Amino acid sequence: MALYAQDEWTVSLQWSVYLGARWEGIGTRSGGSGLANVRNDSSVVSPILHTLYKLPGGSGDQVRMALTRTFKTPDAARLIARPTLTINNSASNPDSTGNPNLRPELALGIDAAYEHHWAKGALLSVSAAARRIEDCTVQALNQTDGRWVLRPENGGQCDVRTLEVETRFPLQSVAPGAPPLDLRLSVSRNWSAVDQVPGPDNRLAEQVPLSATAGIDYKLGALTTGASFVYSSGGHARLSQDQFTFASARRDLEMYGLWKLDSKLQLRVSIANALRHDWISDRSYAGAAGTYGTRSHAAGQDLGARDAGGGVLRQLPRRSGH
Repeated sequence: MALYAQDEWTVSLQWSVYLGARWEGIGTRSGGSGLANVRNDSSVVSPILHTLYKLPGGSGDQVRMALTRTFKTPDAARLIARPTLTINNSASNPDSTGNPNLRPELALGIDAAYEHHWAKGALLSVSAAARRIEDCTVQALNQTDGRWVLRPENGGQCDVRTLEVETRFPLQSVAPGAPPLDLRLSVSRNWSAVDQVPGPDNRLAEQVPLSATAGIDYKLGALTTGASFVYSSGGHARLSQDQFTFASARRDLEMYGLWKLDSKLQLRVSIANALRHDWISDRSYAGAAGTYGTRSHAAGQDLGARDAGGGVLRQLPRRSGH
C-alpha cells in the first residue's frame, strides 16, 4: 500500500518548487515445502523536496536540486530461502540462497544538476549525487551443514557518491558544413563505501566505478544508422573480512541501421557485442578456513553461447542503485 501527497509552486518566472511526501508499506510472506513460514512487514515515509531555477536570459539553462528519501525493496530472488546448489562447493564457489527477513534499503540523498543548452538540439549537463543508505544489502558467507552458503543480509550503512557529465549535439552546430551527424557522450564516476567492511576496496560489489558511453547517429532520408560504444571499468572489491572479487573492464560496441519503408513499416538491423570482448571475473576467500579462488572466463560471444567445454557462459547482473 502507498499513500502520497504532492504540490508544486511557481515562485517566479524562473523559480519553481516541488514538495511531496509518500508513505509506503510492504508485507512479505514466504514459505514452501521444507521451508519455515516467514512474515516480514516494513514501512517508510519518504519526503521529497525539489527545486528548479531557470537562469535569466532565455537560453534554457537551468539548475536543479533535490533532497530525497528513497525506499528500495529487495527483489523476489533475494527473499526466497530455497538454496541453489553448486557442484564444486567451496568458499569461492558457494551455494546461494535468499533471506526472507531481508529488510528494504532506505537512503537519504541529495542531487544537483546544471543543464546548459548552447545550440539548437545541443545540451551539456553536469550532475552530482550523494546517498547515505541504511540497512545496506551485503553478501554474507557462512558454512551450513558442511557447505558454504552465500546469503544476502542487511549490513548497516554505506555511502554512495556519483558525478556524471553528459553532452549531445548535432555536428553541424559546431561545423555548419559537416554531415548531419548527431553525437553524444557521457561519463559517470561512482564511489561507495560499506561501513562494516574493512578497506580498501570496500565498495558495493555490483557498482561500476567508471562508465562511459559514446554514440553517433547519421540520418539520410529514410535511412538512419548509428553506433554506440560503452565502457565499464572493473577492478577489485572487498565484500567482507574474508571475501574478495575482481572483474575485468567491459567494452561493448553496438551498431544499427533503420530503414523507414513507409509511415507504418520500418526495418531495423543491429549488431550487438561487435568487439567480441572477453570478460574475466575472480572470486576469492582468504580466512580461517584457508584460501580459495575461482575464475570465470566469458569468451567474446553472444550471451548464452557455449565454451569449448560445453559450459554455459553467463554474465553477472549489475545492481541498480537508489
